[in-house]
Amino acid sequence: MAAPRILLTWAALSCVCANVADVTPMTKVVQLLGDLKTQLEEDGQKEAENYNEYNHWCDLESQASKVTIGDTRAKIEDIESFLEEQEAFRSKLASEIEETAGEISGNENDLAEAKAQRSNEHKVYMAAESEYVQGIDQLEHAIEVMAKKQPGGAPPAADLFTVASKLKHALEKNPDFQINGQEEQTLDNFFRTTQMMQTQQVAPQAMSFLQTGQGVMASDYGDYQSQGGGVASTLQGILDKQKVNRETAMQEEQKSANAFSMVEQSLTTEISDGMKSMNE
Repeated sequence: MAAPRILLTWAALSCVCANVADVTPMTKVVQLLGDLKTQLEEDGQKEAENYNEYNHWCDLESQASKVTIGDTRAKIEDIESFLEEQEAFRSKLASEIEETAGEISGNENDLAEAKAQRSNEHKVYMAAESEYVQGIDQLEHAIEVMAKKQPGGAPPAADLFTVASKLKHALEKNPDFQINGQEEQTLDNFFRTTQMMQTQQVAPQAMSFLQTGQGVMASDYGDYQSQGGGVASTLQGILDKQKVNRETAMQEEQKSANAFSMVEQSLTTEISDGMKSMNE
């Protein structure tokens, strides 16, 4: 039994030795190169897969970037267009503000001028009204004196001279007393005669301008009428004219006041609207 065992052991050793003898350095190199080739092929395949994946990612990113750039450019164009519109709108508003400011300034100047003109018109009217009132009072007083009945039939010379002096002063001071030639002649005679009476150069009974057409003295100066018109009727005529003139002046003053009120209201409204528009 020992012999077979020895034979088997020897056979095994022979096989091992034979295998060892078959693995040469060149064989080992070839084997290593084959392994290296396999490894390189596997690594190349992985790199190709990674490259393809990266290339696909780059394509996606490139497309996304192109879309983003396109959208951004569109937004930039929209913003630039909006800015241009806003700039044009701002320029327009600046022009409108300047124009509105000019209109406001013009309206303020017009209002100031209208107020100044109205103030001057009112001053002129008040001065004329004062003259009218004073003149009418003097005329009414003169007519009242002329109408008085005295014991001798005529008003006192002093009263007539006072009346004549006031009337003369009123006529000289107030050019609105419009009298015709006959009235002027009658009043001139009245002034001269009262002045002569005051200096006692003529008696009241010798006042020719107070005579009737028959050459006799009128005992009632209030009822006196001569062919050319007596003093009392002349004064009454002037008084009536003055009252008409005063009424006309009052009506004109009211019209001017109403017209100014409308102008003032209109200009004030325009100024207020202009300020509101400019502030907005």
